[in-house]
Amino acid sequence: MSQIKNFTRKFIKGTLKFILYTFVILLLLLGGIIIALQFPSVQTRAANKAASYLSETLGFPIAVETVDIDWFDEVVLEGVSVHDPQKGKMIYLKEAVVDFEITSFYKAKFNIDEIILRNGRVNMVKYSDGTLNMTEFIEAIRNMSAPPKDKKRKPVPFTLDEVKLDNMYYS
Repeated sequence: MSQIKNFTRKFIKGTLKFILYTFVILLLLLGGIIIALQFPSVQTRAANKAASYLSETLGFPIAVETVDIDWFDEVVLEGVSVHDPQKGKMIYLKEAVVDFEITSFYKAKFNIDEIILRNGRVNMVKYSDGTLNMTEFIEAIRNMSAPPKDKKRKPVPFTLDEVKLDNMYYS
């Protein structure tokens, strides 16, 4: 009987230690990821992974040179370029600043206070078949962001309060 009690105590003690160590390791790992994401080089690498995914999904190559994220308020993207499927540079932005409300994420909505596009160029090209590169790009975005087929999930509200264009060219 005492052997069973000793085994049970050791088993419970070992299990609790395992759970505690696992919890501590997960906390340290999460903390390390949060600290790593404070560095612009890591932020840029993560943004380039997202840009690769968007490029593949939309069919329009997208690149970002650098990213700087202030976690509570702002994202600054530098050297953003979007090429059309014919390899022409369709959009180039020297800088894009996105000012958002971090608290809106907790309210199950996404609110952007302001987007500032600086020192950029948008080139609209009409293809030989009569279509416009910008029309195809907008259609690709619309298809990607179409409401889910699963009617049980509600769409997340998205609001954009203001867009500012500073030294932007359109041709």
